[in-house]
Amino acid sequence: MRDLLSPKGSIYVHLDWRVIHYVRVQLDGLFGYDNFLNEIIWNYRTGGVAKRWFGRKHDSILAYARELGKHRFNVQHDGDFRTEGLNYDEAGRPYKNTKKGRLYFNPEGPTMTDVWDIPFLSTVSRERTAWPTQKPLALLERIIRASSNPGELVADFFCGSGTTLVAANSLERRFLGCDISPEAVGIARRRLA
Repeated sequence: MRDLLSPKGSIYVHLDWRVIHYVRVQLDGLFGYDNFLNEIIWNYRTGGVAKRWFGRKHDSILAYARELGKHRFNVQHDGDFRTEGLNYDEAGRPYKNTKKGRLYFNPEGPTMTDVWDIPFLSTVSRERTAWPTQKPLALLERIIRASSNPGELVADFFCGSGTTLVAANSLERRFLGCDISPEAVGIARRRLA
């Protein structure tokens, strides 16, 4: 997959706590340590309570650039500012007073960090397909918005139920998807239809 990426390209690899550290070492070897962008923590809450350790309620997403500095990255904004006493000017723009004058805040919200609070798909979610490892559409939309522009190509070589493809299509990106499972390919095709 690395060889197929354009110089502007990046790759996101989703893993859980069982293998994240092993794969990180392998990806450092394949892409080069200097092309590592982020370990994104996808934080979610699901049922179940751990009795012998803290509940494991996150997965990791490793992000690497094909060529750091040439890669596409669109800054994303989400959430609310954690600033008490936020003021608004006559035009409704948020700011706070500093020694140098007004410091304006982005009206779209704070710049996104590498910890993402996106709910896991519940068993009764309308978004649910019959695929056991299906990811939320919001998760893939965030990745696609950050790393591509409309008209660019998004590929998912382990597409499962096709969530990446559905997100890419809705965000006006071209897309390529495949999976070893004929059942997964069928689900993805139905969702795209």
